[in-house]
Amino acid sequence: MSINTEDTLRRHLDAVDRMERKFKITTAFAGVVAFFTYGSFFYLASRADIRLVLVFAVVSLSIGMAGAANALHLRIAQTANRILKAIELSTRQRD
Repeated sequence: MSINTEDTLRRHLDAVDRMERKFKITTAFAGVVAFFTYGSFFYLASRADIRLVLVFAVVSLSIGMAGAANALHLRIAQTANRILKAIELSTRQRD
């Protein structure tokens, strides 16, 4: 494999690693926020106006869905990282 191709592969591996860290942090944050919003929904269900309860229900569901989408992106980033590392290892074995 040429030096240019190895440099390109290394840059892509580094980019996927950075993206993976970002998705882990964002997914954890979305999970914590969704948990507290969901808890607020049950707390307000017995005390507050129905409109406020519905707003909290919609917000907690949307944050939960955003967290699920972010977790899916994290899984895709991990798979891409695994594929890029396999390509790097296979080219090293041929040399």
